[in-house]
Amino acid sequence: MKHWETEIRSRISVSASYASKSFPWSNVTNPAYYPVIEVADLNEDGDNEIIVVLTKGYGTGDHAQEIHILSENDLKELMIEDPFYYIVKNSHSSIQS
Repeated sequence: MKHWETEIRSRISVSASYASKSFPWSNVTNPAYYPVIEVADLNEDGDNEIIVVLTKGYGTGDHAQEIHILSENDLKELMIEDPFYYIVKNSHSSIQS
């Protein structure tokens, strides 16, 4: 018998109104950590995007997730900027004494 943490689903299928597509993504099989799916117009272009949040692993003090953004129209994966670089590029701070 395997532990939940070691069981991985290695293909994820996404279906929308106009399309259905499989991706080589992985997610743990524990039902408490099934993929989270949201729909929103992230880039404010009038078209919705599908946000898929996958859990890659978890344990004591650890929870690794991966996010994928898809166009709702054709399920094409959209590139997103690395959050670390976005924060570095868009935040400013100073220390004054």
